Amino acid sequence: MSSARSFLVGLLLMAFCGLASAEDFTAVPKLRIEASVEGASKEDMQVSFRVINISKEPVKIYNISTPWGARVNTIVAAVTKKSQRPLNGAGYAPETFFPLVEHVVQPGEFLSGSLPLTELIDQVSLRRSKEDIVFFWHYTAKGTRGEPLGEYGGWLSVR
Repeated sequence: MSSARSFLVGLLLMAFCGLASAEDFTAVPKLRIEASVEGASKEDMQVSFRVINISKEPVKIYNISTPWGARVNTIVAAVTKKSQRPLNGAGYAPETFFPLVEHVVQPGEFLSGSLPLTELIDQVSLRRSKEDIVFFWHYTAKGTRGEPLGEYGGWLSVR
């Protein structure tokens, strides 16, 4: 692997670790975010998210503020597992118009939604990749008044 590629992969991983470590650990999180992949092939896969209210109070969130809402809410990166080659992101297409819908998530309840993997990672990169992929995600949650609800992230193995 070239040194430039190694540097880029290392930089991506450090950035994600830095984001996770920058979180204020004194604040009690209001949400738990779960992510999974579903589908028969990389081109058909969906990244599914569940936003679960783990607080004792209702949480108000707009549909566009979910991980599957407006694309600017969720940062993604992907690398091949064996060769650690970064895959190109899908870029930001013009956002689909969403009517603004407020969801009130009661304690213990959740919202769920998904995005096609091809909206997050370039389709050509996915087709060319013969290796498993490690998919990193970072989501910044905000309430209906713009109040921060936490930063969440993780990784998924895509076969």
